[in-house]
Amino acid sequence: MRIKILMFTTVVLIVAIFSIFGYAAGKVSREDTVIFDVDGSAIANPFNFNWMVPGTNRNQGMHQCVWEPLFILNYETGEIEPWLGKSFLADQSLKTWTLKIREGVTWADGEAFDADDIVFTIQTLLNDETQSLGEAANIQQWVESVERIDGLTVQFNLKSPNPRFQLDYFSVKVGGSAIILPQHVWQGKDPFTFTFYDVDKGWPFGTGAYKLVQAAENEFVYDRRDAWWGSETGFMDVPVPKRLVWIVSGAEESRAFLAADGQLDSIMDITLGAFEAIQDMNPNIIAWRDQLPYAWPDPCPRQMSINHTVEPWNDPNMRRALSLMIDRQQVVEIAYEGTSSPTKTLFVEYVGMTPYINGLKDLWINPTADLIAGRALIEANGWVRNASGFYQKGGQELSLDIQTHEGFIEMRRIAEVVVEQLRAAGIMTTMRSVAGSTWSDNKAFGNFDAVIDWDACGSVNEPWVFDEPLHATVPTSD
Repeated sequence: MRIKILMFTTVVLIVAIFSIFGYAAGKVSREDTVIFDVDGSAIANPFNFNWMVPGTNRNQGMHQCVWEPLFILNYETGEIEPWLGKSFLADQSLKTWTLKIREGVTWADGEAFDADDIVFTIQTLLNDETQSLGEAANIQQWVESVERIDGLTVQFNLKSPNPRFQLDYFSVKVGGSAIILPQHVWQGKDPFTFTFYDVDKGWPFGTGAYKLVQAAENEFVYDRRDAWWGSETGFMDVPVPKRLVWIVSGAEESRAFLAADGQLDSIMDITLGAFEAIQDMNPNIIAWRDQLPYAWPDPCPRQMSINHTVEPWNDPNMRRALSLMIDRQQVVEIAYEGTSSPTKTLFVEYVGMTPYINGLKDLWINPTADLIAGRALIEANGWVRNASGFYQKGGQELSLDIQTHEGFIEMRRIAEVVVEQLRAAGIMTTMRSVAGSTWSDNKAFGNFDAVIDWDACGSVNEPWVFDEPLHATVPTSD
């Protein structure tokens, strides 16, 4: 069980036209360049573009403008929209899925994108006996075999019926899905060690309208390919920007300075105060909305996950007490300065989720705290407040240590408010901001009391993705 603190992050878009802007990759005018902020820390392996191996990233531009998906889930409508794929239909048994791909799609090196690439990619994942490659475990769970019907048609034979096969693994959803590999490059390569990086050979590449021209731990530069299959086949016009740049801007102060100075066009994580200060210096800066909460809802509600293997938090009533003592509205008002909202359930409030959220009306989470009810649950377990105001039992104070990812400002701000709330309620609460790799490892191996994360992420058009794993048992903290 996990105690939820649910809210949405802020994504601020900036529209600006400034002076000439150049990179080592070659001069491109600033007005033809869009610069994106990377949410998190520096890219540890900037020259590894093998998306299947652990430690590689999808937030540095490749996933956004080079590696195109078969389909894309539209959050607002709940519809699955075709991209490289044309259709993906199941038979009545829901065990045989037939994929049709677009005609005329080509890789950046001119080779055709076809059924052979898809079969090769899926077979690579099926052949991974370690199940350590990205999506290997998922594909092996469902796919019995995959076969080429013709150059534009692939058939997936599943082990059991799955109505969500297309949605879960080939429609992006929340930054995921299996990325198709170019067989003519990957054939004969070791999928565990091949990095898909060689400047002289033009690697990496994809089917997208942009190509990588420069990579570093803190900066990735992509230039437009005018010979993009999308424009050549009439699918859509070539994108307007001639250059896209992803940079790791670092601390909030750096982001604010870059945005105010016209060197950043998309800010991933800033406070309201910083946003307003930037607007004062740069009137071209805008948010999604003209007034609070300004932001469009992120697909991943923020939460506090509790390690239910650690005493006394292995007791559901103790975890329930934590939830009751947390004032989510206050978290929004202080940590987010009103630029977010507490959710009614553990689900993001997109159109596709509305029927499910309304169906849970009797279980909606109260945005304000109920200290009386929370304390009653704790005291029913034999805890008594000491002279310092903290609960104590058997000579030991009731404590909770909350870990946050050092690369995310909002996680720290959430935790700071929660720490104050729980301490005031009688729980000796502390916060630690740790390195991203440490944060991930601690979560995976259960080395924590509580963490601020977004593990409710996944259910953006139906509740199944979040609910189904709750019935599984794995040898970690989940």
